[in-house]
Amino acid sequence: MFQASLPMKYWGECVLTATHLINRMRTKLLKGITPFEVLYGTLPNYDLLRVFGCLCFMSTLKQGRDKFQPRAETCVFLGYPFGQKGYKVLDLETHKFNVSKDVIFHERVFPFAGKQMDKPLFTHCFSTML
Repeated sequence: MFQASLPMKYWGECVLTATHLINRMRTKLLKGITPFEVLYGTLPNYDLLRVFGCLCFMSTLKQGRDKFQPRAETCVFLGYPFGQKGYKVLDLETHKFNVSKDVIFHERVFPFAGKQMDKPLFTHCFSTML
């Protein structure tokens, strides 16, 4: 979240993504097995993991566009949806969440890196105390 310079209002998405990743990591408590393996009896697929907060392009539906409309929307990757296959992305124009499997990632580009971040929590706490 800090590397991507995401605003604090997306911290919940960060926690959900961290939980998703932790459930796919080996643990000593389960003798080197992942919690995902215990629940589903199969190894997790690590090929689908992406860099949190990176730039991505979600393909638009062919039925709803003509040849002059864009074929993809500019988005930010914000995690994995629960109970669905695909990626949870935030559209940068409409600021709405979407889920899609048809996404192209640019994992070294972070759209929020150049923008003003929200004030840190501790700065707000100290300013209210003064």
